[in-house]
Amino acid sequence: MLTIGVGDGSRNSSGSVALTVQSALQQAAGLPAQVTARRDTGVLNQGQANALLVKLSLNGTAGDVDKVQGFLDAVGGFLRDGILSQAQADALTGPGRALLVSVSLR
Repeated sequence: MLTIGVGDGSRNSSGSVALTVQSALQQAAGLPAQVTARRDTGVLNQGQANALLVKLSLNGTAGDVDKVQGFLDAVGGFLRDGILSQAQADALTGPGRALLVSVSLR
């Protein structure tokens, strides 16, 4: 829980917010479900979905950086090819970029 208070000498105010910090593996856990959902709705075919899913199979090694970057590159390619809409690609690249930062900092 993070609590911040401010005051100007005569008035004071404070607020709190709960923060959840996720490990790289926790962050990666949601992305396969998103890829699978796009496969199940016909946005991605089986091969396209598998190409993304294999890049999200992380091992906890330095090679994970390359895998996540490959995931982001593949999503960008699917966007360029018109397979994914901008919104669909954004829904994958946002968490993917956060995951890339996490695996880069190990």
